Amino acid sequence: MATEVIADFAPADMTLYMKKGLDVLRADLHLNKWALPFTMERNSGKNVRAYRVGTLSPATSALTEATAPSVTAMTGSTYTATLSQYGAVNTFSDILEAIGPSSFMEQQSQIFGIQGAETLETLSYNELVSNASAFYANGADAGTFSSNSVLTSRDFRRLAKQFRAKKVRGMQDDKMFRLLLAPDVAFDVTSDDVVGSVTDLQKRDPDDKKWKDVIAVYGGVAAFTSQLVASAVVGTNNITAYQNIACGYGAFAAFDLKGMPFRLMLVPPDDINVSNPLGLVGAVGWKVAFAAKYLGGDGPRAYVVNAVSSEPTA
Repeated sequence: MATEVIADFAPADMTLYMKKGLDVLRADLHLNKWALPFTMERNSGKNVRAYRVGTLSPATSALTEATAPSVTAMTGSTYTATLSQYGAVNTFSDILEAIGPSSFMEQQSQIFGIQGAETLETLSYNELVSNASAFYANGADAGTFSSNSVLTSRDFRRLAKQFRAKKVRGMQDDKMFRLLLAPDVAFDVTSDDVVGSVTDLQKRDPDDKKWKDVIAVYGGVAAFTSQLVASAVVGTNNITAYQNIACGYGAFAAFDLKGMPFRLMLVPPDDINVSNPLGLVGAVGWKVAFAAKYLGGDGPRAYVVNAVSSEPTA
């Protein structure tokens, strides 16, 4: 997703606040890094859509000399979503900026970066939880899912096998599927020596950026963690479980609007205008036009991975 900063003060300060806010934004994005990005043209309406061509079987029949082959039939799906705008703003006094132990604008830039990231992640997460296929940990199904259904190495294998059976590919950068876990579930995963214990993770090259934020890798699935993963009552036995997300390449789309990327707006108190004639009030805010859409109409490309925790947070 594109990002931008609008500010009315010195370039050096703008660069500092931009770094503080947008670095936090990018660091806290997981799902939206895995989405297919679609930037919509201006004046095209708020109802946006994307089209994706379906997969093809291998062409194993030999061509006939001097004969044109038959036309290959292509299938595809059209997906629609409604683009909406999100954002927040806060004002502060000139005296607060001047007497505080650190710059209030700098702190707000970071906090709004976190809020912006969590807003986009939550919107994408809710779209996937509402529409992706259900998957139950520890080999269970809806009827057998219980308070003992903790995520294990077997589930990593099951997810990878099911994705491959549906011809869903891993992400383009490392060819692996993604799994976003609640922190409590992540502890169960990292204690499973088959998936990858802490010792195993420490063996990886810390300078290799593809391992950044990865908490476990097994069977072609790379796991990450987020406090935004929520819990819900699921299954026939009404078990409270975390609803983790597994996805492959092309699982969902993230729409934004050309010329209106994620914007961090900074207005210092000394920006004198009619409504602020004495330079008493400054403001920090952000806004973005955004929509998320699950693209699984031709088969599961993401799963809601229901799992309990062996040691849930109180």
